[in-house]
Amino acid sequence: MTANARVEAGDQVIFKVEEHRAVLARTADLLSLAGSVDVPSAKRGVPWDEVIASTRKVRGRRSV
Repeated sequence: MTANARVEAGDQVIFKVEEHRAVLARTADLLSLAGSVDVPSAKRGVPWDEVIASTRKVRGRRSV
């Protein structure tokens, strides 16, 4: 994908943060990314809202 490439309606995209910028890239199939992020076994199958709440609670304790 070149710097001039445009994202069209219906394109599937991923983004990642590099340094101080976000990089957007097309992907042929988002399901091909399955398993690319390590998830602790204790968090697997847990509703996303609970994962976020738990993480915020732990981070809040660290900042005190």
